[in-house]
Amino acid sequence: MEKVIIGAIDCYRHDYWKVSIQLLCDLNIIDAISEYSFTGTGNTPLDEKGFAYLEIDTDCGVFDKAMKYYNKQYQLDFDTLQEEFDENYDDYEEWLDELQGWSTDTLRSEGYAWNSVPEDLTNILNNNNSDDEEEDYD
Repeated sequence: MEKVIIGAIDCYRHDYWKVSIQLLCDLNIIDAISEYSFTGTGNTPLDEKGFAYLEIDTDCGVFDKAMKYYNKQYQLDFDTLQEEFDENYDDYEEWLDELQGWSTDTLRSEGYAWNSVPEDLTNILNNNNSDDEEEDYD
């Protein structure tokens, strides 16, 4: 099984993973990605068209669960994009301003197509697995 290499960027406030938009389409999670993530519009490693920059606190977990759901493997590369980021940016907001906000309408207009998130995967993403017992908090 081929392992996908995912570039990781630590902005010293938020982390992001660079993931192919086509892979997100194949995983059927486009609709599960939040507005905290971005897409690239350029041709540099930190702003590359065809790639999403997934925010760690919300969307990287969605990606991780979907990869496991579909039995796909990935490995994080913590060096390549980090060196590029450190050389070119003092402030993460400066970098994010260069990216495009997450928009499924824009992705559709660019020719991407995807299916809805499967119900089983939706349950996993929402941590509502039937095997899990709900805990009662008072």
